Amino acid sequence: MSRSSREKGQQQNKPSNWRGSLNTNIFSRFNKEDKLLSILDLNPRTEKKLFKNEDLRKLVTENPNLVKKKYKFQCYDKKIHPIVMALFLPVDQHVYKSMYKTYPEAKKSCP
Repeated sequence: MSRSSREKGQQQNKPSNWRGSLNTNIFSRFNKEDKLLSILDLNPRTEKKLFKNEDLRKLVTENPNLVKKKYKFQCYDKKIHPIVMALFLPVDQHVYKSMYKTYPEAKKSCP
C-alpha cells in the first residue's frame, strides 16, 4: 500500500470536523480579543476618527464576556477594562450602557 493510500485511509477514520472544530474553539476567543483591541486600542487624542462604534457594538453584543477582562492598551501603563477605554473614545451611549450592564464592577477600576 502506498503512502498516499494509507494517509487517505487514516483521514477517512477521523470525523470530518475533528481538527477544524478544535482549532476554531481554541483560537476564536483570541481572535475576538484581538478584534476588541483593534477597535479600542487607539490614542484618544490623535486617533478618535479611527474609532468604529458599530464594530464595537456588534462585538460586545455577540461576546459580552470580553468586557469582563482587563487588557493592556497603548495609552495606559496598566491593564484596564474596555469600559474605561471607552470613556476616552466617542462610544455611543447605548454601547457604553451595554458594557456597563454586562460588568458594572469594571467602573470601580476607573483610574
